[in-house]
Amino acid sequence: MTRARWLFCLAIGFGAACGGAGSKGQFDDPATAVGGSSGGGASGGGGAAGMAGVTTGGFVSGGAGGDDGGVTQDAAPDADPDACVMGQKLGPGPLPKKCAPKTDDECSGAADSNPGFPNGSYGNGYDDDCDGLVDEGCECDAAHAPGTTKPCFLVPASQLDPATNAPAGWCKENAKGTTTCVSTGKGEFGSNKWDGYCKGAQLPFADDACSPGDFDCDGLAQNSQKQDCACEDFTVECPTEPLVVAPFPYVGDLEKKKPNLADPNPSAPFVFDGHKWIADGKGSKATGWKWTVSGGDCDNILPHPTFGVFDGKNSAASNRIGKETDGLGTNGKQRGIVVGPSDTAHQIWPAFALSGDYTVTGEFELGGVHRSCTVQVRVRTPGLRVEMCWDMGASAQNGLTTTDLDLHFARLQGTQCTAKHGWFDTCGQAPSSDDCHYRCESGCRTGNKGYCVGKPAPAPGWGYVVSPNDSCHGWGSQREAGQTCDNPRLDADNLGCSVGLTDPGAGGAFCGPENINLDNPVVGDRFLIGVHYYAGGADVHPHVNVYCNGERKLSVGYDPTTTPPILFPKLTKAFNQTEPVFDADMWEVATVRWFGGADPCEIAPVPSKAAKFDKDGSTAFCVDTNRQNKLAPAPTDDWKFTPTGSVPFSAGAACWH
Repeated sequence: MTRARWLFCLAIGFGAACGGAGSKGQFDDPATAVGGSSGGGASGGGGAAGMAGVTTGGFVSGGAGGDDGGVTQDAAPDADPDACVMGQKLGPGPLPKKCAPKTDDECSGAADSNPGFPNGSYGNGYDDDCDGLVDEGCECDAAHAPGTTKPCFLVPASQLDPATNAPAGWCKENAKGTTTCVSTGKGEFGSNKWDGYCKGAQLPFADDACSPGDFDCDGLAQNSQKQDCACEDFTVECPTEPLVVAPFPYVGDLEKKKPNLADPNPSAPFVFDGHKWIADGKGSKATGWKWTVSGGDCDNILPHPTFGVFDGKNSAASNRIGKETDGLGTNGKQRGIVVGPSDTAHQIWPAFALSGDYTVTGEFELGGVHRSCTVQVRVRTPGLRVEMCWDMGASAQNGLTTTDLDLHFARLQGTQCTAKHGWFDTCGQAPSSDDCHYRCESGCRTGNKGYCVGKPAPAPGWGYVVSPNDSCHGWGSQREAGQTCDNPRLDADNLGCSVGLTDPGAGGAFCGPENINLDNPVVGDRFLIGVHYYAGGADVHPHVNVYCNGERKLSVGYDPTTTPPILFPKLTKAFNQTEPVFDADMWEVATVRWFGGADPCEIAPVPSKAAKFDKDGSTAFCVDTNRQNKLAPAPTDDWKFTPTGSVPFSAGAACWH
């Protein structure tokens, strides 16, 4: 009598059963992929008494008799003694999963699972009570202002390898993500705490699978406690490492427009082929293929996700597949795209235009068992990338957005201006301009959407080398014909869009973010980020991400996925040409200093000295209301960085109130 390799628990938050794990990355183009990561569903009860689980954050945690009541990717049901016996029972590994009692405050003093890594007042970066959250209730330390991130792991500190002080086995890379410091409350009652969500991280497995690797992260590989690995009809091998790619795709036939594959990080299309996860040519026996792709912050804020899923290497709208779906992720508040279930959809081609961490889950039926593999996709670009989005669908009329926000990116060194420094054309036009923004005169020429399209514009003149044309492609960064890939550059000036348009490759009418890129910053250079409310009659809630060499280092502003939602900063006053004085809100977001190397940048969010409760919410944010330069009645009223027109020496010096 035989028994299939993996036994799986019942449905997780997005309706799939949990799955087993495997050992190797298999993708269409080895030049594109640097591995993948295994995955599965959620947790369920581990034993007969544990099958009555409790829903927690979209996952099912085991009850008494389960693996330990913690949230995991899979908790196998009872082993069937009549089906198979263990050929070699290895027993538990040296780093068993120890979960503290469930709590909403891991810094209360009772949530330490490893005495060498206590939570203290600020948390230790680990999920010590095994509830799918990290350092919840803990205050942010002095080095992390609201909006900044720190590394985190969806494992308790009990599973750290003492030789490396890093999570053991599969969890070292796949359970890794980032959590964000957020400002809660108002004014003197406000506080800065970790949001608890370890974005980009995957949950560990409750038990090892019959495949090379330590998937339950207990320090011992292939020590399954539930199944005999000698009793297999099928060999399923999920990818076990994150997949690292550059943003793409091109619009149209991806195959014909491939860049040079000799490039160390090319943007060639890649395929997720579930058949390659099943050994011995038995992939065709799998049925009911279902794929779930989920993304980053702006994918949850914009009217529709910025990525697409296709049935081949052509990104035309006719090849786009899948249905937009809410309720995904460990907190059940993420948005993504679901394809299937279908017996024939064992291949998909996902296309990501933005930096960040994404997850791709493939589920299927094989040998009467529901199985699942999850891959973490890390989309990486060199240098600095600033991304801005807002709740543009909230105030839409007749299907069109009525608000227009603009992203600004200013240099704090190297200008030819000696009089005064500031936003817009305070310091003149390119190459003197301090500010990279939508105006052609700034030299920050937009791509194929916005105010500057089709208009002559000078080069930025900031002294950075122009990037290869292959760095500017696809719907997220495409340039006009003949336009060079300047540094810095604005991808798109989103001054209007159709909130009902779901295809990100449709061009200027799609409601996408505004991004400014600088591929090759110089060590020591400093920059200031701002968001300006240009037009609209409604209150607007913006969000900004900053990526350094593709890693999310700042995630600040509006976030509907937190509990409660983050609603500040709030911009209430837009530029209005009919008013005698041209006032508008400017959110001074953060300063960035570039270092390069393993930790490439230092980010300091801009605080205010006194909160405006209708705009800032607390002193964690700074929303100033200024007047446009050329019509300002006095020098003190224009768009200078500081009242004296000097370059701000610190983040706090960039705020006027």
